[in-house]
Amino acid sequence: MSAGLAEPESLVVETPREVKTGGPGGGGPHDFEPGGRDWGGGDGDGFGPRKDERGPSAGMLGMFATMVSITALFATVIIAYAVRSQTRAYWQPVALPWCLWVSTALILASSVSLAMTRKAFRQLRTDSYGRWLFVTFLLGLGFMVSQAAALRQLVNEGVFLSQNPHSSLFYVVTAVHGVHVIGGMLALFYLICRSHADFRTQQNALGITTVYWHFLDFLWVSLFMILLLWK
Repeated sequence: MSAGLAEPESLVVETPREVKTGGPGGGGPHDFEPGGRDWGGGDGDGFGPRKDERGPSAGMLGMFATMVSITALFATVIIAYAVRSQTRAYWQPVALPWCLWVSTALILASSVSLAMTRKAFRQLRTDSYGRWLFVTFLLGLGFMVSQAAALRQLVNEGVFLSQNPHSSLFYVVTAVHGVHVIGGMLALFYLICRSHADFRTQQNALGITTVYWHFLDFLWVSLFMILLLWK
């Protein structure tokens, strides 16, 4: 080989890599796949990285703090009435209205429908998502109506708030719990209004609402059992 001729270098052909743009919420390259795997967007409202990779959102942490405070409130009420129940002369248990069984069934059904809402959301079925949200809202409304009917039944029977500690306990816990249910229904209404116009930005709001609603469900069942069995 002549010294003036250089040997050709081996050529390496590289396949260009596909560049993927970021999702609608930004935050770098992401794939949009049903099932919650790398849903694009780095903010708390969109389909950002999986929650197990970045921890609970600030909204979810705030919801946990809210649930702790609500639990402490009801625990304080129950303890206060437990002390008052020791004076048996003033503790006269009242018969619970049958409407409470209906309201309990309705709020349990609403938790099931909300689970179906989450399933439709994960599968990107927009129509089913909005429909199940609306069903959950209607069940929550039915719960409130049945609670009001139970209070009306007690009033018609001459059982009032100040009659005795047991009747007072019933009025207090149902009223306070009802106020929190109204808050959950407002959150559901918000999600319903955005279910079609802004579907992909509801992951965080839906998760917070779901946790709160299931908490209210569990709380009511616990309160109902206390009212039913506390004699």
